[in-house]
Amino acid sequence: MKNKKAVLCALVFIFIAIASCSALFFKSSGCGAGSTFTTGEHKIISNGIERVFYLKLPENYNSNTSYPLIFGFHGFTNDYTVFTKGDIDLQKVVGDEAILVYPNALDIHGEPQWDYESDLIFFDDLYAELEANLCFDKSKVFAVGHSNGAGFTHTLGCKRGNVLRAIGPVSGFFSDYDACTGQVAVIMIHGNSDTTIPLTGIKPTRDYWIAINSCKKAETPEGADPACVAYAGCDPQFPVKYCEHSGGHAWPDFASTAIWEFFKSLPLAVPSDKAGHGDVGDLGKGSVSFKIHYPADFVGTPEKLAVSLYPPGSTLPLSGSPN
Repeated sequence: MKNKKAVLCALVFIFIAIASCSALFFKSSGCGAGSTFTTGEHKIISNGIERVFYLKLPENYNSNTSYPLIFGFHGFTNDYTVFTKGDIDLQKVVGDEAILVYPNALDIHGEPQWDYESDLIFFDDLYAELEANLCFDKSKVFAVGHSNGAGFTHTLGCKRGNVLRAIGPVSGFFSDYDACTGQVAVIMIHGNSDTTIPLTGIKPTRDYWIAINSCKKAETPEGADPACVAYAGCDPQFPVKYCEHSGGHAWPDFASTAIWEFFKSLPLAVPSDKAGHGDVGDLGKGSVSFKIHYPADFVGTPEKLAVSLYPPGSTLPLSGSPN
């Protein structure tokens, strides 16, 4: 009996020691330092361009407390106000438990939208600025996004998996999953009545995360409303959940709570460049051959060309080719 108590006490001590060391090791450089950052709109120069972001600090922000850090990426034609004043209630759900950051996309052809390549530089610059000036836990950095912002969130999960712990994209997809860095846990949310990005467009993205995180396609109900499912056999630190609701191309009422609870439930994982080791070889990628015929009187060199493939009966996708 005494031996059992001794072992239990030792395990508790080890757990507390690991938790304490982890909290200390993963603190950002800005912990304990004075900062001029306050809740509100801020600007930063990135890649020679002035960029805007909104920062929401906990009401009684303490520079010695390492908070979780959540990035929120708005959708096509929108800006950060969808999080601060709009229909996305993430701020209300999270409250003062985390630092929230809502960057603005630049106008591309007259409309705000995320560039999945050049905005990686903006993310890196913004993260570096926050890391130097705010106190947060570098093992608890998350990203969420809607629509075009969800696509960028997926991209960050692939290209910046060494920075992010998990992602929560809503109504978005991505297809450029070659050469990913690091590994993330994932919760995806999508409406089965979405005609902007139909289910046929996002399921290959979902299947990628299932595969790369070594999950099986066997589903386990999670009890969310509407029903979310988790996938069996995932790498223990990198679960994958998928929530399919009856709505369209919108942020559903349950999304913020489901995402935040998922983030909080994750075990400690050390940020790393090591990518997931699941087998993605059978996901399949196709190719399309086509010809372009220029008008006989065409003069000059085309600046840009885009080809979109989309299912019959759906609307033309805002970006990319979901099918």
